[in-house]
Amino acid sequence: MDADGSNNRRVPFPLGLKQMPGTKWRDEEVEYRILSVAWSPSGSDLAVAGHAFTPAMIAAIDKAQLFLVHPDGAHQRRIGALVWGWTERLSWRPDSTKVLLSQYYKQTASSVKAIDVATGASSDIQGNAPGLQLTFADWSPDGRSIAAGCDSDTHMGGPADLIVFADLNGRRTTVLKVDRGLSWVRLYPSWSPDGQWLAYAVEDGIDHGDAADPSLELVALTGGSARVVARNADQPAWRPTASPPMPTPTATVTLTLSGLTSGAVRLGQTVTATGAVTPISLAGIRVVLSVQMKTGVSWTKVKTTSASTRPVGNYRWKYAPAAKGAYRMRAQISATATYPAATTPWRAFTVK
Repeated sequence: MDADGSNNRRVPFPLGLKQMPGTKWRDEEVEYRILSVAWSPSGSDLAVAGHAFTPAMIAAIDKAQLFLVHPDGAHQRRIGALVWGWTERLSWRPDSTKVLLSQYYKQTASSVKAIDVATGASSDIQGNAPGLQLTFADWSPDGRSIAAGCDSDTHMGGPADLIVFADLNGRRTTVLKVDRGLSWVRLYPSWSPDGQWLAYAVEDGIDHGDAADPSLELVALTGGSARVVARNADQPAWRPTASPPMPTPTATVTLTLSGLTSGAVRLGQTVTATGAVTPISLAGIRVVLSVQMKTGVSWTKVKTTSASTRPVGNYRWKYAPAAKGAYRMRAQISATATYPAATTPWRAFTVK
């Protein structure tokens, strides 16, 4: 929808066993739902957390799957493996390379995973702090730090800390401590666009799930006391500034030639061109491959074609030279509304 609440649009996104293989449980009914959605920094993709669970049997199936999908519902694809628990929050790294996935599971624990959207590989944001129960993690505007709520005892079981991880290896700084006596506490931090402030929602209550008077508070990263800015407010999100400290979007395309021996191939054989485009939100773009042959001191075009990069940004093309001589090949992608054009260097080979 638009910022004023108008122009609502539905994004087609069916969920089920076909989209989340590995979630069938005997003959028990499995239900599917969407728990969290987050725009990519470029606006070209949505990160979506799908959830599969068995309501009739506690914890028989309680798994989440990260997806990427275009805003019109096209090009839905799974990223990484199934993970236990339900997703409380998704947060993109500003360069669109990773997503933080905050998980709550088994009613006693939580964790945060950083998932690489190109490879699906994940790493736990625990570092040198085993036993921490992290919740609602958010990436800083420069992509160098992570803020999270932290309960050092049991998930939502008492006082909580607002902490900042200086890197993915776990070096951390406690920004403030929040104690509500006997109440359980959870914190939902959100970085300001300039990276100088953390807004966070504090939910507390005597009984799990019974939040009492959630408040929105603000604290500076440089220190000082926190201040309450609103009552009965939860899950803060900052309005972007005109010039937030975001990296300039970049696109890359790679090209590797195989089938060569010492840079050469015999006439009648083929040369295989492979490569990939990044970020993964460009998956589906056509890669233009150009082949030139040396004639005297100049180069002459002998072939131009395009290759698909669906579904995850990789492409492959085989070329059979028609004559002996010196050749070169390169790959290109055109500019999009978000990313500039990209070109590889020429790759030379000889046909004998």
